[in-house]
Amino acid sequence: MHKDVQELKNKPIKKSTLSWKDGIIINTYPKGPAGLYKHENDQVINLNQAFKEKLSFGQKLADKVSQIMGGWYFIAIQSVIIFLWITANIYWLSTEKSFDPYPFILLNLAMSFQAAYSTPIIMMSQNRQGAKDRLAAQLDYDINKKTEEETRIIMEHLVYQDKIIQELREELLSSGLLAKK
Repeated sequence: MHKDVQELKNKPIKKSTLSWKDGIIINTYPKGPAGLYKHENDQVINLNQAFKEKLSFGQKLADKVSQIMGGWYFIAIQSVIIFLWITANIYWLSTEKSFDPYPFILLNLAMSFQAAYSTPIIMMSQNRQGAKDRLAAQLDYDINKKTEEETRIIMEHLVYQDKIIQELREELLSSGLLAKK
């Protein structure tokens, strides 16, 4: 049992004063833990929307380029282009009109150029996603801490209610309003 719950269980409750009003028992117990708890209701934010609104044009462009280049569609299109490039140059090599003969140095230059520019753009997008993930993890942690605190308060309040019910039962038994089993 949690230390606070144990302390609450052992702490005496101010005696209630029972009175009858229209056949209903009225008592004056003090508020329990749940009644005293002040819920600090922070505004809930949509992390995806908040993060998206802060992106600059360059960051949005980097995310779009990363999205396109990080998929199978891009790989398929690039493979078709490379295949056509090599096939055309091999065919035109026999007619002596080849613009990039084997070992395809111009193709190699184009691929290196593409890699040199796409890699930093993709890394920028990944770094931004990492920052977003860290923020989401922090929000999850904060929510978990708040949930744990509220659960503890509820458990303490249940112990408090049990104690009040037991005291009321004992008072009713001693006054003869409740029959002993």
